[in-house]
Amino acid sequence: MAIPNISTKYIFGVKSAVVNNIAFHDEQTLLYPAGSYIILYNVDQKQQRFILGSEKGHGITAQAVSANRRLLAVAEKGEKPIITIFDLNTLRKRKTLNCFEVQSQECVSVAFSHDSKLLITQCGHPDWTLVLWQWEKARVLGTIKTSKPESTTPVHHVSFNPADNSHIAVVGDFIFKQYRFVDGHLKQVQQAKSSELQNFTAMHWGQEERILLGTNTGKVMLFDEGELKTDYQIIKPDKQLKKDDSKHLQTLMESEQSISQPDVSKVTSIVTYSKGTRIACSCGQGTVHLFERGTDIKTFFKKTKEIKVPEQTSGGEATEDEETILCLALSPSEETLVASTDHNQIYSITLSSADLGKEKEAVWFEMASQLFHSNIISGLDVCIRKPWFATCSTDKAIHIWNFETWLVRLHVRRTEVKS
Repeated sequence: MAIPNISTKYIFGVKSAVVNNIAFHDEQTLLYPAGSYIILYNVDQKQQRFILGSEKGHGITAQAVSANRRLLAVAEKGEKPIITIFDLNTLRKRKTLNCFEVQSQECVSVAFSHDSKLLITQCGHPDWTLVLWQWEKARVLGTIKTSKPESTTPVHHVSFNPADNSHIAVVGDFIFKQYRFVDGHLKQVQQAKSSELQNFTAMHWGQEERILLGTNTGKVMLFDEGELKTDYQIIKPDKQLKKDDSKHLQTLMESEQSISQPDVSKVTSIVTYSKGTRIACSCGQGTVHLFERGTDIKTFFKKTKEIKVPEQTSGGEATEDEETILCLALSPSEETLVASTDHNQIYSITLSSADLGKEKEAVWFEMASQLFHSNIISGLDVCIRKPWFATCSTDKAIHIWNFETWLVRLHVRRTEVKS
């Protein structure tokens, strides 16, 4: 008797706990993780294609798409971090990179150079090692520790200078460092002043030497050639540090103890578009703030609009918990902005529609695919006579899905759902 061949047909959901977990492959295709898969979802045809992670991997931790949108780097946790490079046209594996030089079991951030020839991987606790790769030859060009070993100040993001493959920036909790690959070695060339260091939670490298950094206190800071030029407070923190707390803050910085991140005001993602003249920042629960770049440094940030995630409702009742946007991505034409959230949802908006309406009137995202569960699925049952199956979750929601059309037929939210 022949063994039946089982293959994946459709995956409902998205994994939010992955750095840079949403991207565009082309104008119609979104790319995001779910379980051990990377999904390529065509928003027009409502169809999916799949890339399966490594057999030795213990979960995807970060991903990156090359500037030409032909390559995908997937970082997975393991005995040592595993980075796999895929061709997005054929969906075939191009190269596997093994970080034997590090002590960590995972990569917290990964990025391609602008010409896609180099790759940087930032490994995590305990050694916080940055690795520069010539990935096609699986060759390590250089390594350097970006935070002190066993440090409690983590690194969050790494990025290449789009105009210079040898120039790299690293940000984290009270960390903003720049490195260059010179004479076969990675060397630190710049570090922000101690008075300028904050808990940096987002980074975008714009045109020339300008870097936009977001903080956990709702601030966006503009650095030009390593110098702080201006900043903009998007949202005022709920609790401002008093003057008496300044000594306490300094003690925390010196002892490398990071301040807890207030999710309400944290800047989580920054993108620019229209040749760098417009900026989109996700900050605050379920909100993206749009800016136009001013004519000089003093008026660099000119806020124009807010885009908000809609409240998910069922039977007229809004959900109790608000969503936080984790990652933003722009389509190749810069017509569409998508956002992923901590509730495992994906939203989108056409930016031309965001410019409509009154100047200070908020506009709203729409679902990019459909409503997913936002937490653990605790029960499942299949209908005998219909192509339906039902799921319930600890998010207190019941979904009924159609496994022929791959759509959710019904979404009901209750005070408590166990099975």
